[in-house]
Amino acid sequence: MLPLNHAAAVIAMHVVQFYYDYGCRPELLTRIADCVKLNEAYQNNFQKTKEKLRQNPNERQFEFSENYIFGKFDTFCKRLEKIRDMMNTIEAFTGMILSANYVKQY
Repeated sequence: MLPLNHAAAVIAMHVVQFYYDYGCRPELLTRIADCVKLNEAYQNNFQKTKEKLRQNPNERQFEFSENYIFGKFDTFCKRLEKIRDMMNTIEAFTGMILSANYVKQY
């Protein structure tokens, strides 16, 4: 049985390969950016609501950990950013390899 981190990495690479095979790289990058923006928007709204409640002490205050609420989403977004970085790196090296092979042919 594979360790969880290794299994997650294998799954992530299969997802990236699927998108590369079907030419969906721009769509994947857009979806990654959308997920990161959504996480930021959720956290900004949480902070605004928390501040409004702080200004009115008669209201029930937020008394729970932000990490408890956003921790898994933050971790997911970090993984997505790593996938985006890997895709950019792969594309850069692929371009270099193709250029080198083209030069060798002529």
